[in-house]
Amino acid sequence: MHRRFFFSLVLLLLLNLSLSIKREILVSPYDPITNCTYDDSTNPAHFNGIEISVMRHVFASIGWTEGQDYYFNCTTWDDIFVALAESPVRPGLFGATSGITITIDRMNAGYRFSQPTISTGISVLYYYQPEATFYLRTFAVESIALVIFLPLLVGIIM
Repeated sequence: MHRRFFFSLVLLLLLNLSLSIKREILVSPYDPITNCTYDDSTNPAHFNGIEISVMRHVFASIGWTEGQDYYFNCTTWDDIFVALAESPVRPGLFGATSGITITIDRMNAGYRFSQPTISTGISVLYYYQPEATFYLRTFAVESIALVIFLPLLVGIIM
């Protein structure tokens, strides 16, 4: 009876300790997704970017306070993956953010991912004016003919 009580007490103590550990989130500079500085690697004022804002908002919605329940730690890109591989022996390591893409190789290596925080098919919006030469305009038939025949014409002349 005393063993069972003692074992339950130890489990409760360990659970309480694990809940009181500040969760570390590794960040590597990748502007504008994440930005931080190595000089003061845990100062909250030096962390900004799209994913940092998303994470702060999500953690605030579940009642976590930055500095009390979690903190960001600025590190290099390579160190993120080394630390995550060691996460079973590194208590408090919650995860990492820095525009990390989901790849089959990383999933096969044992890394797990959240839902993507940002998805982009980067494009530029502009007003099309056929008479204006604009470097973002796709090639028209006339442009392709010019690119092909102009070097040929210059070669014949020379």
